[in-house]
Amino acid sequence: MRRDRIMKKVVIVGGGLSGLSAAYYLGKAKPMWDIQLYESADRFGGKVQTKHIQRYTVEMGPDSYLARKPAMTKLVTELGLSKDVVINKTDQAYIYSRRKLYPIPGGSIVGIPTKLIPFAETRLLSTAAKFRVLSDYFKRPYSNQGDVSIGDFFKYHLGEEMVAQLIEPLMAGIYGGDIYKLSLDSAFPQFHQMERRSGNLIRGVLDLKNVAYRNVREYSVS
Repeated sequence: MRRDRIMKKVVIVGGGLSGLSAAYYLGKAKPMWDIQLYESADRFGGKVQTKHIQRYTVEMGPDSYLARKPAMTKLVTELGLSKDVVINKTDQAYIYSRRKLYPIPGGSIVGIPTKLIPFAETRLLSTAAKFRVLSDYFKRPYSNQGDVSIGDFFKYHLGEEMVAQLIEPLMAGIYGGDIYKLSLDSAFPQFHQMERRSGNLIRGVLDLKNVAYRNVREYSVS
């Protein structure tokens, strides 16, 4: 009998998204194995939790995923959940801060500004924080040559207030975790690549925007 056909017992501790995903993919790869999943809480899902409050649906943890990453869309399809995917019907998202809703500045890429006027007009950030963000245009790349947390990377380039008021809420809506413990190279390797290629983050995002605009112009038809 082949070794990979021998019955093995695997115990996965934790029924959050990581544990459930590990059990699912391991079960696909090794259908003969005995896979057991243990969770101490009275429900699976970990930080992924939906509550219905009056007429509103409120996500208590992550509330979205990046559709441009095919692995998640493939998983949703395999699980037969495609019909349950809710596509945002508005191009405008908001951040709740200081008991008010603030629109995310237009032209932002994961909170990083690419248009000066919407960024300058937002009341979500102080004037000092806005100048701190713009100063990144003259900054050198992050000195750490290895992997770095999302929080440390964006704090170095854009400042603490920008991270707290804009970057962290957006990231939490996707990952539902501490951005100072999340790997940049695992979640957003393109930002590291942009920084190294263009010299800093703001310049890299602007270069990316210009390339995308040229591609649209080149391949558009009328």
